[in-house]
Amino acid sequence: MKNTKQNQRNTSIDVYLEEYNALREEILLRMKERNAVGNYILPLISALIVAIWQIPGRIEQERTFIIFLLIIPVIFFFLALIYCWHDLMIASLGGYINQILRHKLIEVCQHEDRYIGMGKISPKTLSGMRKR
Repeated sequence: MKNTKQNQRNTSIDVYLEEYNALREEILLRMKERNAVGNYILPLISALIVAIWQIPGRIEQERTFIIFLLIIPVIFFFLALIYCWHDLMIASLGGYINQILRHKLIEVCQHEDRYIGMGKISPKTLSGMRKR
């Protein structure tokens, strides 16, 4: 009977750790995508500046700056929305790990030591994480 409980506990821990690893991978992927949005901004600004500076022979220079100042906010509004959306998704995934998954692991690991992530986490450590 004790062996069965131990096997169930180990299975539960493995399921929770697998869920944690999947969530962690999704967070890392979203961070890469969010950074890619930031990498699009510099070439976009450069292309806009070059395109608008090609116009000065036909349009006055003041109008060129006005066109430039009117186009930039429209484009960057959508890039900012995408960037913020990725930030919100990262925060919600991190919140799920912190508020739900961690407490499930604490309940399962009450009487044993387990390796979680990179370091050994004992029941005392898990209890200390709850207080933070």
